[in-house]
Amino acid sequence: MPASREAQPGNGDIEVLTRGPVHEAFASTAEQPAAGPIVQRMPPNPIEELPPDQKPDGDNVQWIPGYWAYDEERTDFIWISGFWRVPPPGRAWIAGSWREVAGGRQWVHGFWQLVVQQQQQQLEYLPPPPVPLDFAPSIPQPTVTSYYVPGTWVHRGRYFWRPGYWMEHRPGWVWVPSHYRYTPGGYLFIDGYWDYPVAERGILFAPVYFAPVIVNRPAYVYTPVYAVPTQAMFGALFIRQGVSNYYFGDYFEPRYTTIGFSAWNGSGRGSSFALSVTVGRGVHYDPLWSYYQAGYRNNPVFVNQINEVYVGRYNNVIARPPRTLIQQNTVVNNITNVTNNVTNVTNNVTNVTNNNRIVNPAPVPAAAQNLMMVQPLKTLPQSNTAVTLKAVPKEEQVREQQLSRQLREVGTQRNKAETQIADRQLTPTTQNDKPRQVALDVPKQVVARAQAPAEPRKVLPPTPPQQQP
Repeated sequence: MPASREAQPGNGDIEVLTRGPVHEAFASTAEQPAAGPIVQRMPPNPIEELPPDQKPDGDNVQWIPGYWAYDEERTDFIWISGFWRVPPPGRAWIAGSWREVAGGRQWVHGFWQLVVQQQQQQLEYLPPPPVPLDFAPSIPQPTVTSYYVPGTWVHRGRYFWRPGYWMEHRPGWVWVPSHYRYTPGGYLFIDGYWDYPVAERGILFAPVYFAPVIVNRPAYVYTPVYAVPTQAMFGALFIRQGVSNYYFGDYFEPRYTTIGFSAWNGSGRGSSFALSVTVGRGVHYDPLWSYYQAGYRNNPVFVNQINEVYVGRYNNVIARPPRTLIQQNTVVNNITNVTNNVTNVTNNVTNVTNNNRIVNPAPVPAAAQNLMMVQPLKTLPQSNTAVTLKAVPKEEQVREQQLSRQLREVGTQRNKAETQIADRQLTPTTQNDKPRQVALDVPKQVVARAQAPAEPRKVLPPTPPQQQP
């Protein structure tokens, strides 16, 4: 299957990756912010994307554009593919971008902005927040289905400490705690909000590596083909401290812990306080793990099995995820042949050798699912019955493509504003400096989509009273 509707690159020009960063609009950590690493290279121009002709069923499923990320092991840029997303209620995606800084380029993260009815959205750039005061609860857990949300600093003329609190588990809703995002213009405060569980956020697509012949090809348009199944991430999901990113795939080797990688799951089995660092890097709160740990409180098998998978993979006694698409297809075929769950799968699945093509993909046996980091979009419903796909007419594909360009343009507008603040040395650098205000002009359609009501079956829980200082 070609990776593009408009162009068909030659063999080896596109490599679908079975490991890498999770698109930050799909999920990002809520850790204390820091300036990102400096890359001594210039990223290519963004890849033009045309959304796939299938998407998850739902009333407000949007296409979020992709972006370049720097892969240290490859010492080159990889493309974090755009994806279908059900946005957090009332929020619009403000894209991140690469900034020119002394010594190279630096990535500044995007974020989900609470949108008001007006097109102009006000951003407030704050001084650096102090070091957090606590990471652990000071009062007992009130219920067996509650989890602890650490405190944070809030700025009201100066910084005040908002203590941590216990949050009752809400089925179908993940609480993203208040957090900050570093920018060259100061620190942006993102107040806490409700988001959907991983399986309901949309369809995440695999990152890809483009050969220079593709990156430099005029008018090239890319359509993602390979998705990342939800079940694959549960057993191979990591955070990377200091980067504010989730990663999926094989990061189990000990060397990754020395550069900030750690499993998303809790360090202590049965612990109600979610600590997602299990090897060598201190403590970090994870909102996703808090949600699933509390949700499966009455089913300890879920938590125990995930912990056992991570321990086994760290110790290399349980198979680690395949590192390439070729390796993955070999593993899946071998499991299929041994289990005999699917007839003649070997004849239907074409091993990927040079151009990442799969012909007539067949269902994959359950034994192989946790080793499948990526799979063709059309086969997702076969391995996960919770996924329902619907056709996307050509005109809707084009409309989503145009709206994703608008999202990227808002990110560019933000980039220019933050650069001007920094260049004029107006950036708040001490806790006594005054905040700086910037107004972003957000297109009407983006505002309207953010204001669209949540799905009727999804009643938005109330904001916790502890949100106030």
